Amino acid sequence: RCQMISDYNMLNKINHKTSCYTKSECLLLCLDRKAFTNSIEEPLSVYESNIKLFILNHINVFHKQPSKLFNLYYDKISIEYPHLNEEVIKKGDAENFYLIYKGSCIANLFKHIKYDAGSFIGLEALEDDNKYKYSIRVSESNTILLKFNVNSFVKSFQIYEGLKKELLPLLEKQKAISEEFDKKVKNIVKIKKKK
Repeated sequence: RCQMISDYNMLNKINHKTSCYTKSECLLLCLDRKAFTNSIEEPLSVYESNIKLFILNHINVFHKQPSKLFNLYYDKISIEYPHLNEEVIKKGDAENFYLIYKGSCIANLFKHIKYDAGSFIGLEALEDDNKYKYSIRVSESNTILLKFNVNSFVKSFQIYEGLKKELLPLLEKQKAISEEFDKKVKNIVKIKKKK
């Protein structure tokens, strides 16, 4: 069976405090600590750079900030790896909104409304009454979400107001689509009842 031995020691640069022995004939692959660490850290730095660029391409208000200041805001953004069909937004109090980095989500109430990579969900968190109107779940495996906690940006008045000014019009468009679909569903139900 494939298993990593002393991986914690390797990553944390501490000396071995335990020993191990083979209980049966086996083949071991020896990894150099320095080479292993570099192989992990380099892809991570590229991954982080790609996410930062993705955020800058989708939220204009961050473009106006010096890179050092943007990095401070970036530290407040968390990367989420939800499971397929997991409800990332539940009807009720709203504290977070999300930018879909990879994959897709779907609204439980309006199942024809699909949010792909580059879409925002949960923007109700930026409204004054901050209430989610309906739940949204993950509709694709390996979906990655960038989570923005609104409370983390409230103290930064310029950024907070900038986010509201830029993103709330997107929410209004989403609401218009949802309301239009809701009307169509109600009309279909009325027609069926008449029959």
